[in-house]
Amino acid sequence: MKKILCITGMVLGFATVGFSQTDGREQALDTVFLDSKTPLTSANSGKVITTISAEQIAQEPNSSVAQLLNRAAGIEINGSRSNGGQNLGYFVRGGRNRQVVILIDGVQVNDPSQIANDFDLRLLPASAFEKIEVLKGASSVLYGSGAATAVISLTSKKNGDKVFGVQASTSLSTENSSENTGFGIQTFNNSARIGGGYKGWSYQMQIDHQSRTGLSAVAAPEGEPAFENDPFNSYSATATVGYAFDNGLSISRSFTNARFKAAFDNFDYTDANNLSTTQLEQLRGNLTYRYQKGRVVVNDAYSWTERDIESSFPSRFDSRFFAVDGFWNHQWSKQFSTVVGVNAQFSDFNSFSIPFGETEFNQDINDQTADFDIIDPYLNVVYQSDFGLNLNAGVRLNTHSNYDNAVVYHINPSYNTKLGDLNAKVLASYSTAYITPSLFQLFDPSFGNLELDPENNRTIEAGLAVGKAESFQVSVVYFNRLEEDFIDFVTLDPDHC
Repeated sequence: MKKILCITGMVLGFATVGFSQTDGREQALDTVFLDSKTPLTSANSGKVITTISAEQIAQEPNSSVAQLLNRAAGIEINGSRSNGGQNLGYFVRGGRNRQVVILIDGVQVNDPSQIANDFDLRLLPASAFEKIEVLKGASSVLYGSGAATAVISLTSKKNGDKVFGVQASTSLSTENSSENTGFGIQTFNNSARIGGGYKGWSYQMQIDHQSRTGLSAVAAPEGEPAFENDPFNSYSATATVGYAFDNGLSISRSFTNARFKAAFDNFDYTDANNLSTTQLEQLRGNLTYRYQKGRVVVNDAYSWTERDIESSFPSRFDSRFFAVDGFWNHQWSKQFSTVVGVNAQFSDFNSFSIPFGETEFNQDINDQTADFDIIDPYLNVVYQSDFGLNLNAGVRLNTHSNYDNAVVYHINPSYNTKLGDLNAKVLASYSTAYITPSLFQLFDPSFGNLELDPENNRTIEAGLAVGKAESFQVSVVYFNRLEEDFIDFVTLDPDHC
């Protein structure tokens, strides 16, 4: 059992006035969906959501998604300030990668061959997204296993009203260690995008490329020449087509092909010519039907990921992950709305390595064994009173092909009022989360353990937020998180096993 207690300091965030698009229609920037899957004003939301806007992303063309997130209060992306190809660790409220869910356009994305089943943010450039949001706290009711400490939601860029539009950018920068004061160009970023719409149709294509000669992942001993740089190269291409019918139905499909190569050194902090190559092919889709009092939404994503590690311990991985999330959001009255949905996830992977003294790859894990399915129904209810009291509550049944069923729930009351020109909001929540072990943690022949139990989390939070929705917000939030059946890698003494 592990108990984590933390109080955040004063958090000051700025939002730029503007509009974003969700499911094909414009919504005011003040409208939030992430914490309830119901359109709410930020004043009526019982959570504090951190938003990185399109304007902020555009102002930092050299920054990656990880670097932008790392600058947000209460979020630490370990490795984002290192060399370009450094592995990333997501730390939010004491949680790590396996306790953070990443969404792209409303649907979860994972890599089942990763130790923590997490998605690698190095694959996608920040310029592909118009908005990045972070919802802190347990959100397993709406987003399933893994959403114990945060949900990171990435929203792809949408087309404007033009029939045809073109955008292109190139940026150059230096990337030196504190010992090197040169001004040579080490980083190149290129992005090009075309898109538009006509008579209900919309289309877009974006291509991004980045090349970084980089820094060495390890420092040379004092007085010795610097180790060779560890370069990082990546590209991604995404094509999207959609159509909006006159009856409120809209559909879209996107295909992404992304790849990066990252040089890295040995884990014992010695210089080496190791290379990691990762390739992603991903097909995403959205179907939304809107009617007067609600909407039906189906988001899906299929990801195929292949990783190749060239080092003293060469290995290869390929994984498949399919997720679909469908829900019905209905506004029964001015005060009362519901979300009824089902989320399904299907995962499997293969792994290969070269045994010591041999030259050919052998298969260590077979996707016929290393696979599991998750199919979870869920219900969420939102109540908005006329006098400032709001309630967001829900329940989810986790059904897993390898584990017994489990129930998670949350209750999130809040109260908002006016203080002159400012909005003031008092919030509280009690929520539970459920995290099943990853396929790697279960089936890897060297590190896996089939006896692992799912992890359970409980989070209590309370806080105060004051500000103007379209300009700034100051918030103070206390939280207390309790972990049970915590999963971690440990080194065991064979004499005491």
